[in-house]
Amino acid sequence: MKTLDASNPDMLLYKGNKLEITLLGGIRLSQLDQLRCTLKIEAEKPIRITVNLYNDQHVQKLMDKLSDRLQIAADVVEQEIGELINELELYRLQKLDYLSNPSKHQIELTEQQQKQAMSYLRSKKLKDNLLTDFETIGVIGENTSKLILFIVYCSRLMSNPLHVICKGSSSSGKTSLITGIAKTIPDSDKLELTALTKNSLFFTDSKQLDKKLLLIEDLDGCDPNALLSLRELISRHRLTKQIVRPSKINGELKSATITLEAKVATVAATTRNVYLDNANRSLVITVGDDAKQTQQIHDYQKKLYGGLLDEKLQRTTLERLQHLQTILKPMEVINPYTQFLELPNGINSPRRTMQIYLQFINAVAFVWQYQRKVDSKGRVIVQPEDVALANELLRDVLIDKTDELRKPVRELLMAIERLLEQRNSKTFTAKEIREELGIKPSTLKKYLKELIDYYYVGILSGNPYKGYVYRVLSSSGFVSISKRVDSCFQNTMRQIK
Repeated sequence: MKTLDASNPDMLLYKGNKLEITLLGGIRLSQLDQLRCTLKIEAEKPIRITVNLYNDQHVQKLMDKLSDRLQIAADVVEQEIGELINELELYRLQKLDYLSNPSKHQIELTEQQQKQAMSYLRSKKLKDNLLTDFETIGVIGENTSKLILFIVYCSRLMSNPLHVICKGSSSSGKTSLITGIAKTIPDSDKLELTALTKNSLFFTDSKQLDKKLLLIEDLDGCDPNALLSLRELISRHRLTKQIVRPSKINGELKSATITLEAKVATVAATTRNVYLDNANRSLVITVGDDAKQTQQIHDYQKKLYGGLLDEKLQRTTLERLQHLQTILKPMEVINPYTQFLELPNGINSPRRTMQIYLQFINAVAFVWQYQRKVDSKGRVIVQPEDVALANELLRDVLIDKTDELRKPVRELLMAIERLLEQRNSKTFTAKEIREELGIKPSTLKKYLKELIDYYYVGILSGNPYKGYVYRVLSSSGFVSISKRVDSCFQNTMRQIK
């Protein structure tokens, strides 16, 4: 049986009766007059070749080569390649239809499914039920981050969507986190990309992005010019670019304007420090790699590979979460408590941070819309519990924005202080910290440099060859920062209630 596996659009796999062919990099959806692709044909020695399957000479040379190399009859090879071309044409037409008419592919619920989804959203245990279901579909730990992501993803349906950047060290699980929660979004409502080139957004159809979730797996691999475009789209919901292209009539070069208008929620993962202009437009969450989180992931992996997970339950849970998205109404939200809302002193970029804070509170009320009052204009009214939940979820995010140290560096300093207190000592070496905390040498070196640069840690003695002896110069001060944020939120809730 001949099939085309398109589960990975960058690695299409065709399995015929005699041939197994992988299309490296997929195929272009544009240029319908060509079918250029790079093929990897499985054999004793794999054959790799780039060919235009609409070019008769290319196809004939390919078939001759396969017939000779693999010792397969010419008519069999011809039939297989013909089937491959037919499958690719069908795949391309389906993808183009999907991109140009996304509404045709939206989930349509039965009356019973609508009632179940509405009952779910009206439950007083909505928050707990969401966290339970996230665990069921395989997104382990990071409860606060999961809820933040889900609310941000739902904000794509609002007039002013939110954006989030997920930070973490390599293999910390940041990509699994953002893609895991993204599974709860129907395919018609999201666009998942590995990276962005400088022109990616300009040549994207507005319908493909508007009211959608744009997920970028690797922010580090994006072209800097693409990030500039992304920031403009986030801020203005519009991109414009002047290009030069040949006229279809006489081939003369003429200028043309490309415009993209879309309101889109975005999420991206990165291992690096977040560029300030990007951080100011987004909620920045940090994925932990502590021992407890690692153990939870290990326990899940053991169940997965041990065949102990209920796959049917996972499928029904994922479907239920997707159904919730289809009955959320694109309603406006108003907040009658804005005059009571303040940010803690010393926070970075207070103007943009306040805007994001207010947007996030509205997004919470938006997700909880089936439990909220609606005014005469059909607008959802924010309730005190929406502010309380937003404060609970954003606490660590705002602490990070108030703290001059990055979260993992601050956590290292606090761990060093606890260790010195236990040992009744005032000095430490990098080797002692590595052995005690299990930190990679390269990571520890980078974190210690930051602590030294900010005068939290100083070098007491030693040299680069035998190692240094360090001393803590200044307390972590984390308790003070935490108290500042907590005090601000407590004061806000007293005034609201």
